[in-house]
Amino acid sequence: MKKILIIFLIVVGIVPAETKRETRAVWVATNHRLDWPPPTFDIDIQKKALIEIFDSVKAKKLNTVYFQVRSNGTVMFNSSYDPPSPYVSPGFDVLAFATEEAHKRGLELHAWINAVQVFASNSLTVDSNHIAVRKPEWILRHKDENGVSLWLDIGRPEVRNYLKNLVTELIERYDVDGIQLDYIRYPGNNIDDDYSYANYGGNENRDEWRRNNVTELIESIYKNVKSVKPYVKVGATPIGIYRNLKGMYGWEGYSQVYQDSREWLRRGILDYIAPQVYWSFEDQTAFDKIAREWVENSFGKNVIVGIAAYKPEVKAVINKMVEFSQKIGADGIAFFRYSNIKEIRIASFANISIPQRLQDAETVNDFRLSTFTAEYSEKYNSIELNWQKNTGNSSDERYYALYCLPDSNSELSNEYLIDIIPAALNSWNLEINRLKFPKCYFAITSLNKYWQESNRDFHLPYIDFFEDFRDILSYDSKPALVKGSGGEVKLLIFGEDKETIEVEYKSEQEYVLKEYTLETGKNIIVEKDAPAELKYVIITFKKSNKKNELKF
Repeated sequence: MKKILIIFLIVVGIVPAETKRETRAVWVATNHRLDWPPPTFDIDIQKKALIEIFDSVKAKKLNTVYFQVRSNGTVMFNSSYDPPSPYVSPGFDVLAFATEEAHKRGLELHAWINAVQVFASNSLTVDSNHIAVRKPEWILRHKDENGVSLWLDIGRPEVRNYLKNLVTELIERYDVDGIQLDYIRYPGNNIDDDYSYANYGGNENRDEWRRNNVTELIESIYKNVKSVKPYVKVGATPIGIYRNLKGMYGWEGYSQVYQDSREWLRRGILDYIAPQVYWSFEDQTAFDKIAREWVENSFGKNVIVGIAAYKPEVKAVINKMVEFSQKIGADGIAFFRYSNIKEIRIASFANISIPQRLQDAETVNDFRLSTFTAEYSEKYNSIELNWQKNTGNSSDERYYALYCLPDSNSELSNEYLIDIIPAALNSWNLEINRLKFPKCYFAITSLNKYWQESNRDFHLPYIDFFEDFRDILSYDSKPALVKGSGGEVKLLIFGEDKETIEVEYKSEQEYVLKEYTLETGKNIIVEKDAPAELKYVIITFKKSNKKNELKF
């Protein structure tokens, strides 16, 4: 195997004050096996299925997973408070595995918790260790058109303590990046909580008392989480309408399920909110108006707009919704749920992005490398990056951000961000096809647990892709694709014989078909007519009918 050794010089520079950030999330539902796990108790099969989901999330340029760990009063983590999920085998610590695999891919993982609702099913048969069996006096029954559901009576202080302690134990045991509270509400107005109101309501109006119970529960969880791990994000996902806007009539959080989400944000007892804005632009409860109102009432906290990808009329305009959310200044978007976006590409995400950071984080980590080298592997058609950390680096490093810059003076923007790498590593294999320019300056920064980026040192190795690698291209090498700084597309292809190839250049909206003649040996093809928003290229060798697909 032929290799080129490239020694990188260390250059001191300043990272821009703020690189563009956007939380791009997806809910992964485990209740009733909706997204995961598959219908088997084979742990290896279940692990493989979850890895495939995380690989897909990464490939779609998302950066955050809301992973459901509590539903129907059962959990997918080791807990002293709730029984394990019936969907996994005893001994399989799902949350530990999920967190480890997410972090390998530079993904945030938030433990998504169905808080107050503890059962909803056609059958009311529950585990003997279920909270409804252990503490039947804590349970409120709610009946609607879907049947009977069981809810915790959060008007009781001991119930709020139980939920607070359950979440605190999770935080203490697991390296999650966030907690997301779902079903953090009452089921509706028609609920029999006379006992708790009589004992704890005092002279307070019942509606206000219920709202305050929800708010106090969130506040107690938030304070406990921050006392244990201040870098863990605490979020909630309320129903989409806080209060009905003029001309709109939908299910209202404030008056009907007692979610005073504006008060949560005003008090600063959440780091982010992910409202379920589950409508289209054409609905009477219009997506654009509701999403805008959430962003305009953020009280300085992150607003992650929830999108109903399960609705056909929403899926048809999903990119428009993403772009609208970006336009109005939302801090991110979240898709409900994974299975609904599994087969679609989010064209609005041209580049990867770093998740939103905690606004109140105070310190920025320092970062230096003592050495940084790379070898080109012809066998794997990749660049093998290797580095050594400086012993004086901060212990809070969680990831490295790797950039490919067109010029040594370029800012470190999302446009040039290639990957997020776990900080525990000191090497990385970078596929040639992921280089963004034929001449590339690499830069690396570190990211701490608050997702703050280092601002002291970065490294600018320089390689000229075509000049350095065309001489070692061989018959076994795969075709390589990069986009030139002038917008042109360059293909590097080895021709076994003189032959004709057909190349399809495709974007979401455009399609260009070209034909070229390859010479025996190494060929560089420069194409200036490819679509500006090129997503992938299909190369067909006419003689052998062999195909190669290259993606940006």
